[in-house]
Amino acid sequence: MAVAPFLLKTDQGSFVIQAKAETTRVSEFLDVSLLFILGLAFLGGLVLNLMPCVFPVLSMKALSLVKLSDYERHHARLSGLSYAAGIIISFLLVAGLLVVLKNGGAAIGWGFQLQSPIVISILLAVIVAVGLNLWGVFEISGGRLTSWGSAFTSGNSNRASFWTGVLAMLVATPCTAPFMATAIGYALTQTPFVALSVFATLGFGLAFPYVLFCFVPAAQAILPKPGAWMNTFRKFLAVPMFITAFWLVWVLVQQLGFLNNQITSDEPFTNARLEQTLRDNPNKPVFTDMTAAWCITCLMNKKTSLTSDAVQDAFIGNGVIYMVGDWTNKNAEITQYLESFNRNGVPLYVYYGATQNGKRPAPIVLPQILTPAIVLKTINGK
Repeated sequence: MAVAPFLLKTDQGSFVIQAKAETTRVSEFLDVSLLFILGLAFLGGLVLNLMPCVFPVLSMKALSLVKLSDYERHHARLSGLSYAAGIIISFLLVAGLLVVLKNGGAAIGWGFQLQSPIVISILLAVIVAVGLNLWGVFEISGGRLTSWGSAFTSGNSNRASFWTGVLAMLVATPCTAPFMATAIGYALTQTPFVALSVFATLGFGLAFPYVLFCFVPAAQAILPKPGAWMNTFRKFLAVPMFITAFWLVWVLVQQLGFLNNQITSDEPFTNARLEQTLRDNPNKPVFTDMTAAWCITCLMNKKTSLTSDAVQDAFIGNGVIYMVGDWTNKNAEITQYLESFNRNGVPLYVYYGATQNGKRPAPIVLPQILTPAIVLKTINGK
C-alpha cells in the first residue's frame, strides 16, 4: 500500500510533504533492501529491552535463571525458546490484525489496540497481578490466584515462559525504540508476508537477550549467585509494575472521559488547522507533536525535553506555534498525518521553519527519542 504525500496549501503556494521515516524520503525508503529493514527491526526490538516498561519483565526471567543448577540447563533452553515464541506469536497476531484492518481501509496504526479501554483494562489487570506476585502476595494467599499469577512470572516451565513472552510484548507496545519507526513504516507498505517477517524479527530482537542467557553459559556466568538478595530484588521489580498500573488507570479514565486530557498546546491539532496555521502565520515556525497518553516514549520526551526550561524559552523566543495531536483514542486525521510521514504510530515530531524568501523550508522530522539539545538544534537551525 503506497503512502500518499500530504499536501499543504499556503499563500506562498502549495507544497508536498514527502512521506518520511526518520530523515528518509519515500523514493529512497521503498528502495531499501529487506535485509537492512530486518536489521533495523531486530535492533529496535533489542533496544526495547531497555525501556522502563519492558526491563522489569526481562529482569524477572533473568532472575529465574539464577536458581537453575547445571543439570537444568536443558530446561533453560526450552524456557528461552518458549519465551521467544510467546513474544513472536503475539507480535504476529497483532501485526496480522493491523495489516488486515489497514488493507480494509481502517485508519489505524501501531499501538491501535491501546486505543481500546477494554485492552487497557486487561493490561491493567495483568500488570497488577504481576506486581502482586513479585511482591509475594500470591505466596501468602495461595490457591488458584497463586497459580494464575505464577503462570506469568514464576519458574522456567514452558507455559510460564510463553505467557511471560506475551506479557513482554504487551508492555512493550506503548514504548517506541530507535529503529522501530523505519522498520514498521516499511512493513506496512509491503506485502503481508514481508510485513509479518519484519514484525517477527522485531519480536525476536525483543526476545534475544533472554534467549542468549538461556543458551550461552558464558552469558549466564555474569548473573549473581542465588541468595537472600533475590527476595529484595523481586520487590524492587514490583515497584515499576505498580507505577505502570497507576499510569494505566490514568490512561483509562482519560479514554472513558472521566478526566480532561492533560495534553495541552496552542491549538489542538487537525489537518485543516495546521494548514490554516501555516498559511496565516508565514513568519512563525510551527512544531507539531503527535502523542498519546498511553505512549511511554511520548511522556518521557515531554518530561525530559519538551517541557524543559531551555526548550520552552526557545519556543517563546522564536515565536514557535506548538500544536499537539492526541492519539489516545482513535483519530483518523492524526492517522492520516502520521502516514504522510510514513509513520504508523506515535510519537511524531515535525518542525516547520518560518518562511524564507517567500517559501517555507521543507519540514524537519525529529527523532522519536528527544533530548533538549536535539530540539534546540532544530529550532535554532544549528
